[in-house]
Amino acid sequence: MASVYSEELEMFRQTVRSFFDREFEPHWEKFDKHGTDRETWKKCCDVGLVGTCIPEEYGGVGGDPLTKIIIAEELGRSISGATVGVSVTIDIANDMIIDFGTEEQKRE
Repeated sequence: MASVYSEELEMFRQTVRSFFDREFEPHWEKFDKHGTDRETWKKCCDVGLVGTCIPEEYGGVGGDPLTKIIIAEELGRSISGATVGVSVTIDIANDMIIDFGTEEQKRE
């Protein structure tokens, strides 16, 4: 079956899948009981998953809503229990700051 994503987004999806397979899948039982640890969360930040849809001018990647969907799909495929926590951060929390925060809050 052909991908519904553009070539660029398909490459992003494959990168995200590889990251979650490597960093989440082996630890799903621990994450399911205790949540993700700081080290894994930092790795998510380092690869740009946390600031994916924050505009570049505020230090984010500047992605679009499809990037959030890809991250949620791949995380759910790897470890569904962590999906809510990560999704809240990459979607709801970041969007609220970008949409309603002061310039100082956005820069921080």
